[in-house]
Amino acid sequence: MKSGQPPSTTTTRVAQVSTIYRHWADKKPPVYHIPPYYYEIRADYIGGNRSCPVNEDRREVAYHLLRYWIELTNKHNIVWWITFGTLLGAIRENDFIPYDTDVDVEVLGDYEHIVRSLAVKRGEINPNRINLITRIGSACQHDGGLKYDCEGHWQTQQTDRCAICYPLGRLFHGEKGYIDIYSSVIRAVPFANPLNPNHIEFNVEQQGSGHRDEKPWLVRMREIFPLSTCVYMGLKVPCPRDAHSVLTKFYGKDYRKPSRFCNSVTGGWS
Repeated sequence: MKSGQPPSTTTTRVAQVSTIYRHWADKKPPVYHIPPYYYEIRADYIGGNRSCPVNEDRREVAYHLLRYWIELTNKHNIVWWITFGTLLGAIRENDFIPYDTDVDVEVLGDYEHIVRSLAVKRGEINPNRINLITRIGSACQHDGGLKYDCEGHWQTQQTDRCAICYPLGRLFHGEKGYIDIYSSVIRAVPFANPLNPNHIEFNVEQQGSGHRDEKPWLVRMREIFPLSTCVYMGLKVPCPRDAHSVLTKFYGKDYRKPSRFCNSVTGGWS
């Protein structure tokens, strides 16, 4: 794992990590037990005794991909941390959110060129291997712009796993589970105060944000660095120094309350 201090320069080091999926599928994630706070107490649920499905296939693939990603980033000295729903799952239950679909990670922009150098070209996707692809062209909010599909054709919709333009990249195998890789840059922003009119704040800004959301995703650099360590599906992963502040900005002060609950009568998430 990285120390979490953003370096001024970086170099690419040649390192080989197997992309054969079965090499990373030899270990299972810990058994998942749905925490009790996913079962909302409601009058219309009285008498129900059904449990809700956990997306075990996606969770297992995500676990294998995350093991690969940890090894890959260690080999290439890439500074990264978990974000969005993955950070929420790590803080709230140390695990994959039961109705989630992917893993979210973020890399420091200084390492974007390394991530791109490790990506496969469109048209060369191998279904038997772990594939890392990166966006072609400028970042766009919520994948609402033009993007290339896995065959290298322009698309206006998310037609397949490769048709992205909001994340920097995506790591995937097959049609189940994937890791979205976001990129952030450090920006100096004037922040005047009565004691120091020339005061500067350093913020971490996610690339691609700020179009439909009007304002970009910004967190103070001291809320991210130096990175801390979280446990996620039994794996030690880097996470923001002040995860509480980051999650509050993403999801509000009640972020620990699930956005969906298990309906014990129907056995579905709602």
